[in-house]
Amino acid sequence: MIWPEEQREKSKLIDESSVSQDELFIRKLVDATLLSDQLYIHLSHESDDQAGELIYITPFNSEDLETYGNAVESTINTNSVVSSRVEYLLWNGASFQAPQQLFPLPTFKRDIAAYLLNHYLVFSNITYEVLFSIYDKAKDRVLLFLKEAESDEQ
Repeated sequence: MIWPEEQREKSKLIDESSVSQDELFIRKLVDATLLSDQLYIHLSHESDDQAGELIYITPFNSEDLETYGNAVESTINTNSVVSSRVEYLLWNGASFQAPQQLFPLPTFKRDIAAYLLNHYLVFSNITYEVLFSIYDKAKDRVLLFLKEAESDEQ
């Protein structure tokens, strides 16, 4: 996507961080970022030899994420006690809930990156579709919004 210069001039810096390349990679792969309790959806990212790495964002609008937008917004507004680098949230048809079964905890940032690169994850022989992902800066974690994939078997 090409950014018109007049749009770039209207842009403002929302956050500036010094992070490792692995962390930057994860932050570029997620669909959105939670900053100061405000959710921003990612538009694009680029590398600039003057400004460094840039991630372009805009405020999240629940209507832009069909079917799941309100549920995502509601989920991020609830307090979570999860202290791992990844929080899995499963769609139950009306909302996202913590899974009843145990999901694997990634051991390296590259494991999280692999989850973000895949559209589907298989845990305990069940396939899950990745619907949306958020990086939560305050808790330094990734929220993965999943639903059980439709089966082709009859």
